[in-house]
Amino acid sequence: MAFLEKFGEKLTSAGKDVARKTKELADTAKLNMQISNEEDNIKRKYAEIGKLYYELFSSSPDEKFAEFCNSISESKNKIDELRVQILEIKGIKKCSNCGAEINFTATFCSSCGNATTTAQSENNDKEEPSTEVTEKVEEIENCGNSQDAEQGVGDTTSDVKEVVDSADMGETHDNTALLCPSCSNTIADDSDFCPECGSKLK
Repeated sequence: MAFLEKFGEKLTSAGKDVARKTKELADTAKLNMQISNEEDNIKRKYAEIGKLYYELFSSSPDEKFAEFCNSISESKNKIDELRVQILEIKGIKKCSNCGAEINFTATFCSSCGNATTTAQSENNDKEEPSTEVTEKVEEIENCGNSQDAEQGVGDTTSDVKEVVDSADMGETHDNTALLCPSCSNTIADDSDFCPECGSKLK
C-alpha cells in the first residue's frame, strides 16, 4: 500500500513538472515572438531612416554615408538600364512625358501626343543604301559606251529595282485597320494620338 502511495506521489509530481515546463515553454515562445516583432519593427525603422536620408541628402551626403548613397544610386541606375533593355526586347519604349509604353519606332506618343526622341533623331538614323544597291549604281555610272550603257542601264536598273523592292518590302496595311485622318498612318483603335504625326484622334 505504501508503495502505491509513493508511486502515486511520483506521478503527481511528474505531472506537475510537465505542466510547469509546458507553461514555461509556452510563455517563453510568446515572449520570443514579441521580441521578434520588436526586432522586425527596428529593422523597418532603420530602413525607413536610411531611405529618408538618401532621399534628402543623396546629392551631398556626409562622408560617412557617401559610400552607401553611391552604391544605392549605382543600383538604381543599373535597374533603369535593365528595364530599358527589357522594353527594347519587347520593341517598345516609355514616353518621356506621360510614361506610357509605346512602339519603339513611334514618332509621337499615342496617349499624350508628345514628340519622342525618334522624331528628333530620325534623319540621323536613316540607313545607308546597301552594298548591293551601291554596286549596281556604280555599274551604271561606269558604262564604257552609249550602246553598252543603254543596255546596262536597262538591265541594271531592273536589278536595282529588285534589290530595293526586296530590301524595302514591309508589312502591308490591313484594309480593315484604322487610319489617321491626317497622315493615313495605321493606328491602334485605343490610341488618343497618332504615333506618326501626333494628331489628336479623340
